[in-house]
Order: sequence, then structure tokens, then C-alpha cells
Amino acid sequence: MNSVLKVTILLGCSVGVPLSFAGGQVGVNNQGNGGVQQAIRFERSKDAADARQASKQAAHPYPMTYATKQTAGPGRVLVPDTGPVPDSVVAAAIQFERQKDAADARQERIEQQQQTNRAVGNADRRTTGHN
Repeated sequence: MNSVLKVTILLGCSVGVPLSFAGGQVGVNNQGNGGVQQAIRFERSKDAADARQASKQAAHPYPMTYATKQTAGPGRVLVPDTGPVPDSVVAAAIQFERQKDAADARQERIEQQQQTNRAVGNADRRTTGHN
């Protein structure tokens, strides 16, 4: 019994220890190098994005103040004043609103016509006895 125990321990140590080191090394090397490469790529892309953002901000410097939003009050949104609006923009906005109103009126007429058709159809079914 004593010899069987010694053989089992000896075989376990002789096989288990090298396998555990080999398995750990292979996983660490493959995953470690890939993780490092991925981290390097991420940092480079982040640096490139930061550089792009900095160049955009340098090209269009806007002073950002948020103090006016605090005094707006509930339910109001303050839009920063960008100066006078060109007449072409106003004309386009008016034309858009008129077209939207016309479309709403058309839709309302269509819905009224459909309700009328349903009422006439229901009346016809009641008089003829069809269900």
C-alpha cells in the first residue's frame, strides 16, 4: 500500500508539474502578447482621435458658456444667439410650414372620407342583412 501511494505521488508530480507549467506559459505568452498589441492599438487610435478633435477645435473655436442654461427656468430652452437669420432661411422655413400644413389638411380629408365610407358600408350591410 505504501509503495502504491509513493508511485501515485511520483507519477502525479512527474506528469502534473510540467503540464501545469507548459499550459500556463503557453496561455500567458499568447494572451499576453495579443493583449499588449491590442492595448497599443487602442492607445494609438485614442491618440489619433484626440488629435482630430484638437484640430477641429482649433479650426472652430467656440466659447462655451453654460450660465444662460441655468437661468432659463423650467420648460424653457435657451438657444444661443447666432446673429441675424438670412431671409432665404426664413423663406424656406415658411415654405416648409405651409407644406406641412397642406399635408396635414390632406391627411384629415382622407381620414374623413374613410370614416364616411365606413359609415355608408355599415349602413348598407344593415339594410341588406349581410354580416
